[in-house]
Amino acid sequence: MKKIFFLIALCCLSFAGLHAAKPSKQDSVIEQQVREAVESKNYQIRVEEIFPPINGERYLTGIYLLKIYNDSAYTQLPYFGTFHITPVGFDAYGLWFANKYSDYKAEIKKDHYYVFFRIKNGMEQYDAYIYIYFDGSVQLSFNSSYRSGIRYSGHLILPKE
Repeated sequence: MKKIFFLIALCCLSFAGLHAAKPSKQDSVIEQQVREAVESKNYQIRVEEIFPPINGERYLTGIYLLKIYNDSAYTQLPYFGTFHITPVGFDAYGLWFANKYSDYKAEIKKDHYYVFFRIKNGMEQYDAYIYIYFDGSVQLSFNSSYRSGIRYSGHLILPKE
């Protein structure tokens, strides 16, 4: 009896794999838009969640963007965390920068792009690690020379069709 039940369960599971969802035409259009945006170095990410080092995730109610345009990056993201070094005259805002970046690289992986760049805001330097998935979802992580690292999530703003 146990063998029959096991064989039926095994058959059901193997047939379920045959009927797995195939990528739709809309999915391939979105993937192509993601590829074009990242390769052109001209895209915007809408940030919707923040994952501070303590206190778990928080949903952001305002409009927060990370903009990449040619050789520059711009953002004003909120920050919850610890400062390890605070220079004299330093205003403790969120992650605010609007400068040219360095060391930009975008590597294509199996189901996403891995983007890395460095950017300075005054004396503070940020290392940005961005995972842009082909469905348009995004995971961001920033390490700073003065603060604890922080993570965000959101989505790539794609053109409407």
